[in-house]
Amino acid sequence: MNQEAHECTRMLLDVWTDAFLAPGFLCGHDTSDQAMKDEGLRDFLGNAVMHEIMPYLPFEKNQVELSVIAVCAILENKATPVQLMERIPNLPERMEKGLLPLMEKYAQERFAFPPCLTLSLAAMMMLFAGTRRSEDGKYTLARGEDVLPVSGDEEMLEAMSHLSCDMSAESLAYAVLSDRVVWTQDLRDVPGLEESVTNALFDIQLLGVRDAMQKAVKIHRDSKREE
Repeated sequence: MNQEAHECTRMLLDVWTDAFLAPGFLCGHDTSDQAMKDEGLRDFLGNAVMHEIMPYLPFEKNQVELSVIAVCAILENKATPVQLMERIPNLPERMEKGLLPLMEKYAQERFAFPPCLTLSLAAMMMLFAGTRRSEDGKYTLARGEDVLPVSGDEEMLEAMSHLSCDMSAESLAYAVLSDRVVWTQDLRDVPGLEESVTNALFDIQLLGVRDAMQKAVKIHRDSKREE
């Protein structure tokens, strides 16, 4: 594998994994091979990769297509799958560096933020809004009835621990996007992002993450019919 192919595959693996990490985790999956077997999640991810990620990577189309095959093989590998919990602690930082630039490129071209990646960002907020600090000073994440230990940037985890999944979508979007502990900038300053994230959070709260994913996919399907 030459240097360009290696860089393309690495970048695609990172953004691909981060795109499904929070939705996949909230759907009950712990590893990438489990998530890739989930038909609803796979459909969501396929639309995200095809319409929202591939066209905006800084590589030739042929190289990106080859990297898609390589990344699929990595994520579906049962022997050495990606452990989702291991990637959760620094997820906001990686999303800002990897996914947000792709989302902005999509928005500049389509005059709207990408529905699947925006939902992924909202799902990350819902996930971390379940952060709590225990009496021994350690942090946990809630997933359904499960309470799971989480490590990472303590300042970020402490900020998230003051939030709640029951907050209104508007309040949660405002609180997270404006927090300079979580991001390197106030993401409310990105035109249109706060409204798009608020709508995605509302869908997750009202419909649940699975139906919210289906709604995001439907936007692409409806758009294709109109072309």
